Amino acid sequence: PLVPRRFARFNAFPGVSGYPLQRFMTDKLRFDAIEEKIAHLERALSQISDVVIHQQRQLEQALERQQRLNDRLALLQAEAGVETASSDPAIDEKPPHY
Repeated sequence: PLVPRRFARFNAFPGVSGYPLQRFMTDKLRFDAIEEKIAHLERALSQISDVVIHQQRQLEQALERQQRLNDRLALLQAEAGVETASSDPAIDEKPPHY
């Protein structure tokens, strides 16, 4: 059937065949349902975008902090006379179980 049972007997124009009105109501209900789904999807997309932006900022901050710590570590190692990983390939070598 074109129209759900709850609207099957609905006819705003007595004496006129209900088929065109039923078809209109079905199309209107479908259109309303689609509009509602689009509204929910737009809201979800906006929320997801906000989360992604927040996570991007956190990632940038973490990378900046890591770079500062790496620079500080290199400076401390240079002051202590410790060879860095880049100057001695044996330090970067992975154990045999990897």
